[in-house]
Amino acid sequence: MTQIIIRPADYSDAQGMCGVINPLIVDGTTTAHMTLFDVERAVQHYIQPVDFISCQVALSADRIVGFQSLQWRDRDGLRSGSAEIGTFVTPDQHGLGIGHLLFAATLDVAKDSGVTVMDATIRAYNVPSLAFYSKLGFLDNKVYENIPLSDGTLVDRIQKLYWLDG
Repeated sequence: MTQIIIRPADYSDAQGMCGVINPLIVDGTTTAHMTLFDVERAVQHYIQPVDFISCQVALSADRIVGFQSLQWRDRDGLRSGSAEIGTFVTPDQHGLGIGHLLFAATLDVAKDSGVTVMDATIRAYNVPSLAFYSKLGFLDNKVYENIPLSDGTLVDRIQKLYWLDG
């Protein structure tokens, strides 16, 4: 396997990040996003959102093959310090450990930023993502039933939490 480099995302990464997430959106099974990203939206949503903590990119041979974002969230009575995590890896790189490398970098930033709990809320039928977060140590917390997608489709979502402070 080619060496994977993990580093913080910057503006120049936005196009490459679109190249990772847009095929996942088209596939429709491993992301809750339903609208394709362009460079401006990628910057606003991942690289410089208002609630930004971290966005790490994974590079293989100078190509972005994955990224992971972490943003502050106050959801469902979780105490302050809660953050939402999202992980995206290009399909041809699934299963190679890229998500784990991204998580190690994100975890370091989360600890330094005062994050106490990370929240990964995932569609119930997204078995690969549920398994990935379980392998990282996220625990099932809550099931949200019949949550409407932007097209009106109702889906269940499973909230998985990773506690940083024990």
